Amino acid sequence: MAAWLASRQVTVADAVVLLPQIALLNVARRAWAEAVGGWAPRFETVGTLLDRLPQHETESGAGTTLTLDPCLDALWVAQRLRAEPAGRDWARRDPDGFDFGVQRMLDVAHRWLQAALALDSTGQQAMVAAMEAWLSEALSPWQHADIPDPRAREKVLTAMALSWAIEALPALAARRQPLFEHRPSAWLAVTAGARVQPGSESSLMVRVLSVAHGHEVPAAWVQATVATPGAHTMPRPWLVQAGDGEEEARLTAWQVQALVAQSRQRGDARPVALVATDRIVTRRVRALLAPLEKAGQLHFADESGWTLSTTRAASVVTRLLGAAHPRASTDDVLDWLSSAWLTVPGGAGAVGALERRWRRLGALQPWRALPEVEGQAAMQAVLDWAQQVLAPLKGLARVPLHEALTALKQSLLACGAWAALLDDEAGKAVIAALRLPLDDALPDDTQPTWERLAATHHVGLRELARWVDGTLEAQTFRPRQASPDVDVVITPLSRAVLRPWAGVVLPGADDGMLGARGTDGWLSPVHAQALGLGHAAGQQEAQWEAFAVLATTPHLVALARHQRDGEPVGLSPWLTRWSLAVGAPLTDVGWPAMPADMPHSDWAWQAPAPVAPRLTGAEWAQPPRSASAPPLMPTELSATSYDRLRQCPYRFHALSVLGLQSLDEIEEGLGAQDLGTWLHAVLQRFHEGRPAEAAPSDPQHDVQRWLTVAAEVAQQMGLVQGEAGAWFLPHQATITRMAQHYVHWLRGHEAEGWCVEATETDREVVLPLDRGDSIRIRGRLDRIDRRRSADGVEHLVMDYKTGSLSGLKARVAQPLEDTQLAVYALLAADQGKEPPEEPNATVQAMYLRVHDQACTAVLHPEVQDTAGQLAQGVVQDMQRLRDGHPLWALGEGSVCGYCEVRGLCRKDHAPHRPEVQA
Repeated sequence: MAAWLASRQVTVADAVVLLPQIALLNVARRAWAEAVGGWAPRFETVGTLLDRLPQHETESGAGTTLTLDPCLDALWVAQRLRAEPAGRDWARRDPDGFDFGVQRMLDVAHRWLQAALALDSTGQQAMVAAMEAWLSEALSPWQHADIPDPRAREKVLTAMALSWAIEALPALAARRQPLFEHRPSAWLAVTAGARVQPGSESSLMVRVLSVAHGHEVPAAWVQATVATPGAHTMPRPWLVQAGDGEEEARLTAWQVQALVAQSRQRGDARPVALVATDRIVTRRVRALLAPLEKAGQLHFADESGWTLSTTRAASVVTRLLGAAHPRASTDDVLDWLSSAWLTVPGGAGAVGALERRWRRLGALQPWRALPEVEGQAAMQAVLDWAQQVLAPLKGLARVPLHEALTALKQSLLACGAWAALLDDEAGKAVIAALRLPLDDALPDDTQPTWERLAATHHVGLRELARWVDGTLEAQTFRPRQASPDVDVVITPLSRAVLRPWAGVVLPGADDGMLGARGTDGWLSPVHAQALGLGHAAGQQEAQWEAFAVLATTPHLVALARHQRDGEPVGLSPWLTRWSLAVGAPLTDVGWPAMPADMPHSDWAWQAPAPVAPRLTGAEWAQPPRSASAPPLMPTELSATSYDRLRQCPYRFHALSVLGLQSLDEIEEGLGAQDLGTWLHAVLQRFHEGRPAEAAPSDPQHDVQRWLTVAAEVAQQMGLVQGEAGAWFLPHQATITRMAQHYVHWLRGHEAEGWCVEATETDREVVLPLDRGDSIRIRGRLDRIDRRRSADGVEHLVMDYKTGSLSGLKARVAQPLEDTQLAVYALLAADQGKEPPEEPNATVQAMYLRVHDQACTAVLHPEVQDTAGQLAQGVVQDMQRLRDGHPLWALGEGSVCGYCEVRGLCRKDHAPHRPEVQA
């Protein structure tokens, strides 16, 4: 550049050098100062130069044309379409299709406008003429045809979008006119490659140079291209292959650490580039390296950002709108109540109690009254607060958009999220994107347009939610750089080119991601070319030239996987094309044997392998394993938790030691647990007011009492109201038969001398361990009966069941395998509960199956002996757990079919073991 400027004998300080991205400005200035010195030209981008140049005073026509602002233009296009009867009917019949059509129209209009705005007035006139000719040719064949064109709607909408683009062109072009009128001493423009896409910033730069050349201003176009020297003089990328996305992310994180370590060893202050080709892999890499970032040993700068709708701040707003919908489900309300930054009365504990209650009831409608239970006041307070917060939105009719946004702000203020949004970087971006009213907001250039559109565009709650979703989806959030010293820069491919890097890591180098062809939308490549627009093939070629420049960077590592979304993928054709371009054919792309310290495979060039990373203090050390586990040792057990230990130690560890719980799905219908809870409550209340000695002589009186109690309990549990009543109705038809069978069994049972001693009673027993420790066993016994005989006092423990009779019989057929009745017998036989005059009391246990077909008792034959052996087993198992002895999974078992933590034991990944023949 310096030599060219000197050859033209121009004033260097008055020359302008246009660069394709703002990140190159300081790079170019430093390079000039180091290599040339003295007066430097003005290094600018199109945007920075326009900010410095005076603007023309023009009539913008704000509010009547497109603005290139996606949010404003989406509203404007929707208004124009709804102004037509056919458009209103379309929006009412198919809102999703209507929104899709609006977005496609915006795509067509914006593509044409961006291409036209990269030209001077002469070029714009030529584009308008080409568009008019294309419209007449494209629309005329079907306008008078007898057979309807299936793409008639697309063609009409495309024509409308292009006509609106022509209307908006004069006002938008006036803002860029100063570029073409500016007369520096010389123009230079730098682009990555010789191919520029219509509508891109590079194409505008080249057009400015062309106009300046026509006015005899010295102009030069500097193209960064790749020559084709011998293979021995060109740096070669490394290729690392992975099996799937997780392995690719892991290897990418490892390569980033390696390149950072190498640059530090060399004393290179330049950062490493992580090219965001695959956003999912990039996010996973950021998560894997988060411990190093948190420890201050890696510093990131994210230039790619992520969609604003995926931030926590956006979820607060979208979940609020979802909960306010008239048909919001219980899950919708729970999603909102569980989101961040809400000041819910009672906090997370009250929300958790409400969630458990809703899931236990299977409540689909969140605003129905809850049955009376313990903690009802706290749960009702949460519901009352939620209704108050949602009131401004739930009462929203079709109002102007600015009124709907005011109601949204009121709800955000009421729930406590507004202050948190203002304190959060992404929250501020959400407020700005949605243009929520702020008292101290400074008006921008689009404010008049926004005020007109927001005052005339009417929305209901559903339309508001759709608009919010679309607006947040269209915005990109880029967090500010936390530290001035950056080790890794996450950047898209287009922004990585021409910048100095200590190394480049390029994940997603497979044919499904790198070099994959995009879509052309409603305009085919032929139509796009006729209109002077860019198309997917041309864009792909321009991207290839940028990649070729980036591939000359030393220390570039490309990573590719072998499958994507379950489908096999190959290497990107760009890798093969690059290899052929530099004269070094690709040879080994298989599955090489990777060293354990740093997996890699050299590609087309024998070069020293990157050294293994050695970041000071960056060890991901695991805590030393201990031979004992006193902090996690449970202090008490139940029949259920000990049964888990006997079934599988992994399941016991997850559910009983760590306390993990699975959340029931809130779905239609009544489950077995709901009916079991109802039956237990019915039997408890039935026997509380009916002692055996006061039993009526007529069995029908017992049946009637049973039915009355059943109806009362169903009413209190909410089983007969609303949607639950429809699901409980089939069971109501069988209640009479169930009552008759139970009373018939009860009469015979009482005739044998049994009477009810306790129902739903809590018992516990403490078993001593060695070293002075102990373990407490707790349980709630459904029922304990008692009778006195010549041999002494007998106790009978019952456990109500409604399931399969054959399953119950199978459980007691192997007495030592039945944990539940053995634990209950152990609790019932606690000598601390037995008076001294009854030292010889015996305990029996049985399952009582209560069903509308019959009421059947399934007696455990050896429950006292089993209870004693179980107590010994509990003591032994707890001592082994405390002492750190390994407990192995038992292998195949029926519990594996419904285990809540299946996968923790890695059973599905274990090698197949052949069956052992007895």
